[in-house]
Amino acid sequence: IMGAQGHDVTGFLPRPNQAKMWSYQGMAHGCNSMMYFRYRGATKGAEQFCYGVLDADNVKGRKFYEVQSFFRDISQYAQAMDAPIHSDVAIVYDYDSLASFRIQRQSILLDCAGEMKKLYKAFYDGNIPVDVIPAEADLSGYKVVLLPQLIITKPEFRTKAEAFVQNGGTLVLTYRNAVKDADNNIPVGEIVPVGYTGLTGVTVTETESLQDLNAFPVEGQGAFAGSQGFGGIFRDMLEARDAEVLYRYADTFYTKFAAVTRRKQGAGTVYYLGCALDEGTTAKLMGTILADNQIETTPSEDGVEIMIRGSAEQKVRMLINHNDHEVHFQNKTLPSFGCTVELL
Repeated sequence: IMGAQGHDVTGFLPRPNQAKMWSYQGMAHGCNSMMYFRYRGATKGAEQFCYGVLDADNVKGRKFYEVQSFFRDISQYAQAMDAPIHSDVAIVYDYDSLASFRIQRQSILLDCAGEMKKLYKAFYDGNIPVDVIPAEADLSGYKVVLLPQLIITKPEFRTKAEAFVQNGGTLVLTYRNAVKDADNNIPVGEIVPVGYTGLTGVTVTETESLQDLNAFPVEGQGAFAGSQGFGGIFRDMLEARDAEVLYRYADTFYTKFAAVTRRKQGAGTVYYLGCALDEGTTAKLMGTILADNQIETTPSEDGVEIMIRGSAEQKVRMLINHNDHEVHFQNKTLPSFGCTVELL
């Protein structure tokens, strides 16, 4: 979208080069063909104030030349943009589970999209590509698969998850995982996480909803000893039957319960995050997962994204500045909303 958008109320105009920067970001993440909305502004109907590459005056201005320069530049890297992208990390975003939470939210603070993005941010900050996939997708090509709030449990997915772990993958479950069946009913006589107690090595003894982001402290154990953080929104009281405890709840009544666990299973590893953790603790756990899976990170200034695209025929590194100010990366200076494409 190049221009301000509106029907009755007109909205935000992307700043100079901001929409161009978003275009580069799309290409960096797998796009190989792009269309802008809209080419020319309308003179009639409900979308008269959805401004386009050209406005109703039909005069070529900044927006037109910005789009033109983007296509001229990116066309030099057509081979790289046509190459497939491989990601070592995937997040399962399950629409049946999302529908279940729309019916019963369970906590006024529980935002499934937000919780998914909180996990994603730890990888994004390290410039690690992540696929967002449905529960029906194949897991075998990944090293790490995250299951945020996968409340609906299905035997066919569980079979894939078990095979993924046995073959060396790292599986990350969160609170409110595997609570209901495919009909959105709670199974009678089953212990949560339903069907995953053997894989995770934990059982959920009790659970509660919290109406605070930082409702209680958590304390690191073992390799995470000395690490302290906070949790909230929701929590599962985890009894670690056959799993290593990484964090415990540190509030008065629940210190005997685990907050985060890890279990080696076959050639792989299973984590269970029993609550919504603060950003720093989440980043520390995900950093450990990346290191254990030998997935390299590329640190960059906040708001600077780095992506590699291409194949042996043509490979490029794309440096994208999402900030509204100039930044420096290595020996490069990126203007506000600027992007640099380098051949490798």
